[in-house]
Amino acid sequence: MVDEYVDNDVSAYSGKHRPQYKRMLADLRDGLRDAVIVYNMDRLTRRPIELEEFTAVVNARACATWPRRRLTWI
Repeated sequence: MVDEYVDNDVSAYSGKHRPQYKRMLADLRDGLRDAVIVYNMDRLTRRPIELEEFTAVVNARACATWPRRRLTWI
């Protein structure tokens, strides 16, 4: 593990800015990270738009996912 991105006390419904989540996306885009580990997917994104953005970044950068495939959602 290289880094930890934690946005404690930011409610899923508040719509508040999540600086650590944005930093993680920037690190993925910039190639500083090539994988993301979360203990539960519902802790990664809080809103559908965040999931869309995360999926686009991961697929564009060919980041590691499990299982080994492109992330898709319906």
